[in-house]
Amino acid sequence: MEEENIEIIDSELNDSYSNDDLYNITSWGADLSFREIISMYEENELLKPELQRKYVWEKAEASRFIESILLGLPVPSIFLANTSDEKKLIIDGYQRRMTVFDYVKKGIWSKDNKTFKLSNTGKINERWRGKAFSELSEFDHATLHHKTRLVFLSNHTTEEREPKQNTFTHKAQADLVRRHFSTIEELKSSIYSALVNYLIENGKIQTGPFDATINPTASLEDLDANKIVDFVRTARSKRGFPI
Repeated sequence: MEEENIEIIDSELNDSYSNDDLYNITSWGADLSFREIISMYEENELLKPELQRKYVWEKAEASRFIESILLGLPVPSIFLANTSDEKKLIIDGYQRRMTVFDYVKKGIWSKDNKTFKLSNTGKINERWRGKAFSELSEFDHATLHHKTRLVFLSNHTTEEREPKQNTFTHKAQADLVRRHFSTIEELKSSIYSALVNYLIENGKIQTGPFDATINPTASLEDLDANKIVDFVRTARSKRGFPI
């Protein structure tokens, strides 16, 4: 049996990687919409590291990515890293972020400084082929902005509706939840319920116990004795009974 020949490099013999803090990485997922990411970029909260390549996508590649969003297809995650000054570095996803920013916000494609229109080829759905963001429908705008759409159409049958309503329902297709309402009161109740569910899903209102909210970065050091005393005093006076 032949002895395996392993090269020994003197400079690596004394290397030490015992500093566990170097690899102490905490990660978590966040469901950010492209609208939120664009806003963060405009407010200089997102930074492109020097190691990231410049924008290199061709028009066809960028158009297919926008089309994927419009079709509701899953797209790869964007990876960010926190900095010491509370900003975020774009580790992966710069091409995607710039594509959406150019198409939705600027309307100008960075590579040629011309109006950003999706490729006018057979590879792009004919609904969006050759169109700029300003030429898309209101429904498509909401899709790219990751907005929840609450849509209520009058009449029960296709024949009773306006042609534009039928065109809209055809576009929305599987995104629509179809319900029938007999009275205006039923419709109002459904609208209220839909709005409340939307606020709960997006963390705008809280239905669980106060201390059930999870903050992954909080610690006991964040507690302030003076604020706790002030909170108890205010709560006692508002409630009208001892706490």
